[in-house]
Amino acid sequence: METVARALGEGVELRDQNIGSLSFEFVRRENEQVYFYRGKGWGGDGYGYVWSPASRPSDVRHVRGPWYEFRDDAHQ
Repeated sequence: METVARALGEGVELRDQNIGSLSFEFVRRENEQVYFYRGKGWGGDGYGYVWSPASRPSDVRHVRGPWYEFRDDAHQ
């Protein structure tokens, strides 16, 4: 995932991606952060991961290093 995050250009979006054992509806770079959107959960909220090496995004849970987990509708 980090290789994809580093290579993706600003504003670029990839649809229906399989990376390793995970599948993503889309992967998108926005403002130096790369969102790996998995889909919607039981409550209807979107969820996935964000790679943000420069700063911690708001409303996320830290996973490890520059990786965070999000659960919301803002990144659809």
